[in-house]
Amino acid sequence: MDINRNLERYFESNHLDEAIGTDSWRDEIRKELQRYPPSQEDVRCPGATKIILSVFQEQLRSIGYSYVTAADKISFKNSKKSQLYFLLFASKHEKGHEFWNKIKVINPSGQRQITFE
Repeated sequence: MDINRNLERYFESNHLDEAIGTDSWRDEIRKELQRYPPSQEDVRCPGATKIILSVFQEQLRSIGYSYVTAADKISFKNSKKSQLYFLLFASKHEKGHEFWNKIKVINPSGQRQITFE
């Protein structure tokens, strides 16, 4: 949600570059923006969040986090079904990924999902 609201500000500063360790997201966003009509009020890029998540996941892998969840698959929405944030899990060890997979089958109310092995 922050990326959607503040994309223009991130282009004006290097805060996001510093947070994710690269500025490669900028070129990807510029390519995506070419698909939409220009607006003088602000920058709108519906695919921005997924692009930045993808770049962030690659950055994590590049520093040894071999096990990174697909962040866009684990999302949290408000009562109006608006996207608030994505949850990403990263681990350098296979066991961390194994624990994560066991935990994520339990929803917040304690109800377990049926899994087939």
